[in-house]
Amino acid sequence: EIYDKSMKKKIQAEVDKLSKQVKELQKKSKEYYSKGEEENDRKENE
Repeated sequence: EIYDKSMKKKIQAEVDKLSKQVKELQKKSKEYYSKGEEENDRKENE
């Protein structure tokens, strides 16, 4: 029972860490894509 609880806490901490990383990546990819779209617009307009 005690083992179970500490395992759950460890797993929860890992999940939290991963979801944080996912959010960071989503933010970065959004920035990247908006930059990429700007680049494409410029190329099309040349």
